[in-house]
Amino acid sequence: MGRMVRFSGILAVLLIGTMWAKKEEQFNVDVFVGWGGCYRPMEWTAVEINIDTELTEPFEGILQLSAKQDSLNRMHVMHRFVVTPDVPTHLPLVSKFVFAAEKCEVQIRDSRSPNRITWQNTFDLWDPSFQRQMLTAINENELLIGLIGERKFGLLQLPRQSMCVSDRNRGKVYVQDKMPRAAPWDWTGYAALDALVLYDPDWTRFNAYQLQAICDFVHNGGMLLLIPGIHPLDANNPIAQMLPFELQPDRQIRIEPGLLMQLGLSADRAETTICRTIEPKGNAGLNQISRTTDGSGVCGVGYVGFGRVAVLGFDPDTLSDLQKTAPAVFWTNRLGSLLEDSRSRSFEPAPEKPEMMWGSGQFGINYEQSTQQIPLRRSIEYVQDPAQEEKQNTSMWRYYEIGYAQTGSNAVIEHLYNIAEMQPLSIWWVILLLTLLAILLGPVDYIVLKRKEMLPLTWVTSTGWIILFSIGAYYGVQALRGGSLQIRMVSTTDGIQGAGRCWRTEFCGIFAPRSSDYIFDDAKDLYDKKQWWSGVSPSETQIYSYRQQPGSRNLFCTQEDGANIPWSIPVNIWTTQTLMNEYPTGGLPLSASVERRDGEIVATVTNLSNAPIREAYVLFSDNRRLVLGPIDPLQTKEFSGRPTSFEGWDSVIGNQLQTYMRGQGVHYRLRHETPFAALGVLQRTQTILQYLQHGAAVVCAQYEEQTIPYRIKGASGEHHHIQLVRQVIFPEER
Repeated sequence: MGRMVRFSGILAVLLIGTMWAKKEEQFNVDVFVGWGGCYRPMEWTAVEINIDTELTEPFEGILQLSAKQDSLNRMHVMHRFVVTPDVPTHLPLVSKFVFAAEKCEVQIRDSRSPNRITWQNTFDLWDPSFQRQMLTAINENELLIGLIGERKFGLLQLPRQSMCVSDRNRGKVYVQDKMPRAAPWDWTGYAALDALVLYDPDWTRFNAYQLQAICDFVHNGGMLLLIPGIHPLDANNPIAQMLPFELQPDRQIRIEPGLLMQLGLSADRAETTICRTIEPKGNAGLNQISRTTDGSGVCGVGYVGFGRVAVLGFDPDTLSDLQKTAPAVFWTNRLGSLLEDSRSRSFEPAPEKPEMMWGSGQFGINYEQSTQQIPLRRSIEYVQDPAQEEKQNTSMWRYYEIGYAQTGSNAVIEHLYNIAEMQPLSIWWVILLLTLLAILLGPVDYIVLKRKEMLPLTWVTSTGWIILFSIGAYYGVQALRGGSLQIRMVSTTDGIQGAGRCWRTEFCGIFAPRSSDYIFDDAKDLYDKKQWWSGVSPSETQIYSYRQQPGSRNLFCTQEDGANIPWSIPVNIWTTQTLMNEYPTGGLPLSASVERRDGEIVATVTNLSNAPIREAYVLFSDNRRLVLGPIDPLQTKEFSGRPTSFEGWDSVIGNQLQTYMRGQGVHYRLRHETPFAALGVLQRTQTILQYLQHGAAVVCAQYEEQTIPYRIKGASGEHHHIQLVRQVIFPEER
């Protein structure tokens, strides 16, 4: 009888295991991270997940993608999906990955039973033995170009004969492509790119979300090179409506040798080709167009929001074979004109090799020197013999150097941490407790036990005192450090005069008196605003693949409808939970106009907010500014005067970052310009500096208020918000 019971139990276990294995075999899941495996650590990265199933009926499930995003946070992205029999399902998600992330985990749950895992697997991303590297981390001095569409005219071979050039160092160029159907559905999927090339794509294969994502990417500071080709671009297409140029119908044109040389092509003889000529629209002063002798515009570059768009009216692959001998020169020319503005300051000569600084605790670039100026956008140059150029230190793939934006973010996060509850306890508390414990364990314990003739029980009473003091110290420190719920925020909102869409980046710190998981009160409003939340933490200057810290904070987010919203925010009493949020917004909390009258500047500013403007100024080129006074809520003021010299954003931010890197402790004070160099803001700052060179002015205002646009469910406490607003304005002449 016993043998029969044991045999039945073993049979049941085998039967359940077989059924479970059969259930798991019904899902075949593939995961692709980044653009061809290229990504920027700790920044938004596209993730493609393809699901095949052998199910015989539709399945509605919840997919969970889990990966370590930085030294402290592990992001869990939840996404609802429906898969039908015999039809592959493509899920375009976005997440963040730390440098040398070893793995990511994928789980599928039945939406009817969310607690039951239907399928799960772990995908290796990094081999600790360094024999296999699934992902390629792109450094600050490297260029990542995304391609959607045709792969003609040697574009994919561009990395072999080009280098990334910047005012910090030189590095590699990467060109990675995607099919139109695999293009990200959200602008965050393009955030890692320095430039996106749309080379004659089949527009019928894009959906409305993909097209809007590309437009949002450009408006927020992205770079786009468009080659229309043979596939017609409808006037109602969001891409066509975004362009700073009008595309004319196809016609045959003749390109003279002089223009060919300007475009980076062979000038031995003229070329005849079919071209969609272009004409400027909007602010023509911000557009540059290359024309033939008869005035036909064949290519141009113009500003769109905080980004730039280049349009090439003809397909270079239709030119004669003479032009196909050196396509890398052509592509570096076109991409260079997109990435660089001729009116901006030129790149300073970068050293051939980074300076080695073993004594300073850094290996590589001297960050004390590199923070002197806000870096220009990375660009590209042609290299005839790349084998003779040192593109990258051979050890770079084993460690990662954070860039200027991450350093700026570190300084902002330091401000969020700078509260009394986060400061170290006074050493006198420790001395007092240890002295009191010594007195109790020594003379007091001895005298009491001796009077009661119970000295042999000393080991019991000593242990009791130690346990009592340990419990008392824990709850005593908790009482001293607990305080009340605090939410601190630093936000930067940028807009351009006449543009309907502005962009906002927020850094938020949450401190709570009790360790728990907290949630936002109105998540639906966050979805409606298309917000993208993620964890953020300070990062070391050098991140080594062999010295990884385990991510201890699990941030659970739901990623749907063009947003990534956390539904579980872990807050520990011993630290501050820091978050980052990015999203487009409809308008600014102020409106302004700037005029030039008889050599003076007249600025009119209306405060549309219920909070007062504490400080404001109008910034012009050559580091000149007009200081504006405080403005009360819902009030309009006019200021006039002559601009005075200003130390400039380069100096203010550079000095602040060096101050932060040296460490200031409780005396650390955030300069209001420093967030202009943080993640999610730096690319807009770079474009604003270029706008200034085109004669624009920038109204900069700083609000300091005690309200936060978010509420923690079931909790209330103190709020502190530094709100920074910038508006690009083109002054009028009177």
